Amino acid sequence: MDKREVAALLAELNNVENIPASVQAQVDKIQSYVNQYSEKDFERLTNGVVTQSAGEQPLLEEDPRFAMSELYTELNEYTKQNRDGDMNAKLTSALYRLRGMIDAYARDFP
Repeated sequence: MDKREVAALLAELNNVENIPASVQAQVDKIQSYVNQYSEKDFERLTNGVVTQSAGEQPLLEEDPRFAMSELYTELNEYTKQNRDGDMNAKLTSALYRLRGMIDAYARDFP
């Protein structure tokens, strides 16, 4: 994932009013990763490239890619529960952008 795109998405989510605490907690967690890692390291940690077997791959306690997936889950659940209400267009846009960042494309797999 491109660190600048993630930072832009987080900034957009921070501008949404009445965002649930669980979503805000995930946004804050990911923002700490954005601040912690260089662009190159962030890309390496979130690009999904496998360089070692599962047994050799160290488990990251602070995994930005997993945190992005958790954010998607929280945000998706919130939007599903609030479809009848006045859904903020920024929130829906952020959800679709986030999905594009974390989902693997079918074309990437044989």
